[in-house]
Amino acid sequence: MFVALLAFALWFSQRDSAKPAASRDDDDDLELTPEREPPSTVFEAADVGDVDALRAMLDERPERIGLRDESGWTPLHHACYRDHVAVIRLLLERGADANAVAVGECVPIHMAATEGGAEAVHVLADGGADLNIPDDTGVTALHYAALPGRLDVVEALIAHGVAVNMKDAKQETALDVARRLDDTEVAQAIEKAGGKSGAEVKMKDVLAALPDGPAKQQVPRAWHLELESEEMQAAMAKAREHLPRFLEHLAGNGEARAAVKFGVRGEGIVEYVWGEVLTAGSPLTVTVTTPPVAVPAPPDPCEVAHEDVVDWQLKLDEDRTAGGYSQRATFEAIRAEYGFLPADIEEDLSHLVDL
Repeated sequence: MFVALLAFALWFSQRDSAKPAASRDDDDDLELTPEREPPSTVFEAADVGDVDALRAMLDERPERIGLRDESGWTPLHHACYRDHVAVIRLLLERGADANAVAVGECVPIHMAATEGGAEAVHVLADGGADLNIPDDTGVTALHYAALPGRLDVVEALIAHGVAVNMKDAKQETALDVARRLDDTEVAQAIEKAGGKSGAEVKMKDVLAALPDGPAKQQVPRAWHLELESEEMQAAMAKAREHLPRFLEHLAGNGEARAAVKFGVRGEGIVEYVWGEVLTAGSPLTVTVTTPPVAVPAPPDPCEVAHEDVVDWQLKLDEDRTAGGYSQRATFEAIRAEYGFLPADIEEDLSHLVDL
């Protein structure tokens, strides 16, 4: 028992010494502890809040400010996550992209809202951060701040005019999050700023008030129709309705078989797979060229039953794509919700032709 306690004490002491030397520190000079080696990369310098080391690295090679780690994080992401305000200021002064997008469509303001403080939010907002950018699930900085009940961060975001009624992929606003967690203070702050529940909000009204920018373009990409929603169910039904016609076309047009895109139900979401149809009929026999993302990779070739086909596209030539009924219905539902779609999505839809 003594040996176990001794080992635990040693582990705990080592863990403590590995903590960041400073947090919420606004001083330019950071005194390193003897146990810690000086940072060797801009990511390490931003992570521990070593302003002097980071400044020297950027003086030597200014392009380092845009470097990304394996998660796509820039030094600014790291500084925001650790709430090193002085480092955030330095990076923004040196031209860091305040809206740099990392894996999961995360931007620095998301890091600050989750782990930083109100001052970091103020500095980012003044440095050009778009406070309304959603991640790939539609979650915004206000959602992130409301989740752990960070009242100071919520108030800072509101002070800078954040759109309080943005909805995430579950069609929840930040007010819905606060109410679900019974956080009265955060809920009252959001309500006072005009916050409503997702059921009361139409995103096209919210986006109409937003200036053109990263958030306005990203929101339609981040908003996903739930598989069990009426819109998606209607889209799936329409796709299945036209599936026999699709199969008939495949059977009579061998050249079109080389690029078939179909959707399968799995893990509660719609997956898309490109493959070559070997036989038309029920079920389809397909040679998969790109396996599904969130479901186990099927054998090659695999069979896909009619009821599992919820979306399909068929490449007819370089300029025409046939089918896409579910995709068309889905994006039309999103357009109805938002009032617009990004230009590249509109362009994709313009190439869809009915068989």
